[in-house]
Amino acid sequence: MKVFVVVCMLAVAFRLVAAVVVPSAAPGGLTVGYYNGKCNNVNVESIVYNTVKDFLDADRSKGAALVRLLFHDCFVRTCKSSSAAANPTLANNIRDIDAATLGDLASYVVPAVGGDYLDNSYYKNNKNNLVLFHSDWALVGTNSTLQHVNEYAENGTLWNIDFAQALVKLSKLAMPAGSVGQIRKTCRAIN
Repeated sequence: MKVFVVVCMLAVAFRLVAAVVVPSAAPGGLTVGYYNGKCNNVNVESIVYNTVKDFLDADRSKGAALVRLLFHDCFVRTCKSSSAAANPTLANNIRDIDAATLGDLASYVVPAVGGDYLDNSYYKNNKNNLVLFHSDWALVGTNSTLQHVNEYAENGTLWNIDFAQALVKLSKLAMPAGSVGQIRKTCRAIN
């Protein structure tokens, strides 16, 4: 499992380093080996691999933060006028709903389930009603999504494979070309 998490995090880290080191890369132009013969022949991919591996060896729980960075990097760009940041009325409604919901959840103690690593325990917890949010419950609300919850809860290897493939696919989304990219002031919205 540890090697699997490191491989997934490498996809994330490679994407992050590429966005910083080569901001002018053409969309989709980054590939494994891209840095070969560049950067004074320094093995950039090896440095990223070893840095991420050391990072995760020191604290395995940090892997989730890297996944979140990848998710935000890939999907925040799709939030236009429908986002709360661009729509004050929506933002106020979300704050009101969150305040009401969080009031109920504030006294709820999340059961100590799972561990500090990535595996299929989320799906097992969902089947055992150990989840809190509407989005969690929605997964068991239809036959098609319930089927996936059952598959992943029963087969951790299948979840590992599908998750790894999804992360690799996510990391291959086109990067902004030239100076189109930006460092966001807040993760959930484009500046």
